[in-house]
Amino acid sequence: MTDYFALLDQPRRPWLDQEQLEAKYHELARDTHPDATPSSSGFAEVAAAYRTLRDPKLRLQHLLTLEGKVPASASSDIPPDLVELFMEIVPAIKSRNQNAITLLSGRIEHAFNKANDELWNVDQRWSSDPAVQQQADALYHRFSFLTRWRDILNEAALTMNPPG
Repeated sequence: MTDYFALLDQPRRPWLDQEQLEAKYHELARDTHPDATPSSSGFAEVAAAYRTLRDPKLRLQHLLTLEGKVPASASSDIPPDLVELFMEIVPAIKSRNQNAITLLSGRIEHAFNKANDELWNVDQRWSSDPAVQQQADALYHRFSFLTRWRDILNEAALTMNPPG
């Protein structure tokens, strides 16, 4: 497995500075893009590394896997503080209530931002300590639900108000 952190010259940590990550990606993309250097290879891997590391859920999955702690993604238990939010998604979509979908999307973004803050806190204590890695796994689980729900609500909003 390729270590995307090493490929993009980033610390192997749960939280990354997005501006530094993006700058390094653009630098490597310029050097490896087939239009700029036809004989160069590696652009697809650089792009995959960037897609993975910019997304907190995918970054945690990659990090935990590299650390030998594959995240427990099989659990379908919704974190208790997100159950109420989950229970509102289906009725909002079925009723095609644009206001409810917009409000839920805002609440999901708020929960996503809160999870990012928690990720930063985990990063401050990052080590091979199993308790800290367990917190990272729990955040991976949280991001999995929030990402899925955000995508569902975005799709519902698009089908109700198609672009163009």
